[in-house]
Amino acid sequence: MNKNMNLNHGDYSVKIDKNIIVVDLNGAFNEYGVREFIAEVKSIIVRFSGTPFSILMNNISVLGATPQAYEELNDYNTWLNTQNLVLKP
Repeated sequence: MNKNMNLNHGDYSVKIDKNIIVVDLNGAFNEYGVREFIAEVKSIIVRFSGTPFSILMNNISVLGATPQAYEELNDYNTWLNTQNLVLKP
């Protein structure tokens, strides 16, 4: 297997506006794409060092995800609920 092969499916962008994490998700996701997205968001939350924050998600363009991706998202949401999250509309 080619180690440089990109296995990620799904596109996303993550921006920070003060203490708000703004996420745009597009396409169909597999577990690799979800893991990459989660890692980026987690690194931002860690940098907040306990400061309260909010997440604004735009997932209107998501086409779906694999069962494994949903498992990853469930674990992420469990972790997220232990953080200093103020609002996730």
